[in-house]
Amino acid sequence: MTFVGYLKCTGCAQRFDFPVDSQYSYTDLLEHWCDAPSPWPLRIMPMEVRPVWCLRCDGPAFVECLPARQQLLDIAALRRLPSQQRPAGMLYHCDDGDFLWLAQHCLQRSAPPRCLSCGDSYWIALEARETGMRHESCWGSPIEYHCLYFVPGTPSQSNWWGRALYDVNGVFCGMYWELHCQTMQTMPMLFGFDRGSGFAGVWRACLTTLLETGHAAALAQLQTQAPDTKGEHALLQACLMMLGGERYPLREDGNATLAEAHTGWRRAAAAGNALGAWNLAQWHSSAPLQSGAKKVHARYWQKRANALGLHLALA
Repeated sequence: MTFVGYLKCTGCAQRFDFPVDSQYSYTDLLEHWCDAPSPWPLRIMPMEVRPVWCLRCDGPAFVECLPARQQLLDIAALRRLPSQQRPAGMLYHCDDGDFLWLAQHCLQRSAPPRCLSCGDSYWIALEARETGMRHESCWGSPIEYHCLYFVPGTPSQSNWWGRALYDVNGVFCGMYWELHCQTMQTMPMLFGFDRGSGFAGVWRACLTTLLETGHAAALAQLQTQAPDTKGEHALLQACLMMLGGERYPLREDGNATLAEAHTGWRRAAAAGNALGAWNLAQWHSSAPLQSGAKKVHARYWQKRANALGLHLALA
């Protein structure tokens, strides 16, 4: 999406800014944790969202914009028109398979739309400048909503921010990037975690620190916040190294960054983390001038990821 907006107290002029975040997407990542005959590609489908005031976050946020049953039927009918005659909107122009996949899950879903920052379902819709909310720290002055520009479904951040991945119930389950390294072709990179490990908050904190301060501060923050669980610490550390190497180059040609990330993924895979093995397979598969040895390594780590329960094809 492309969004420029904020809320502001009419008394003290304090601003309440929306989170600077990645592109929000639905994914079938959790469906790849299974016993399947062969891996299949990851499905990533852009999510339509709406701006709100989240009561749990106590600030501006975004929530899912879920279509109702009749809306889905109307969209399905309009999708039969030629592309140039359809209304604007992601659901009118996405792939048929993606539309059917999302529509099926929307019809089966019982959970209400969730806040994409905290996962809660208690929020106040922002539809007009007068929000009805009061700023308690400013003697109850009204808080106004200023939306300068909002286009749902279109990207606003660079690939460096990546895509925040959510399952069909609106639960945050990982991040996906397409990195453009100096010594490699475009390389997809995937990060995920156990829902009970608490890594969602840790990841967001580290990514914000990486953006504002640099990779060294983000890595230091990771060391203080996150005990290793199922190799997630090593996986996150390797991903931060890759992101830091792209935005804040550690070496002139980036080789050292790639080597350190490679070591982190190996440690994650050794701890039983399938995504560490998958990223290693993708790392070898994306290398330029791919040699026979590189192909062998890519196949090895792909099989290792499958053995650990992740049946996800390489991008």
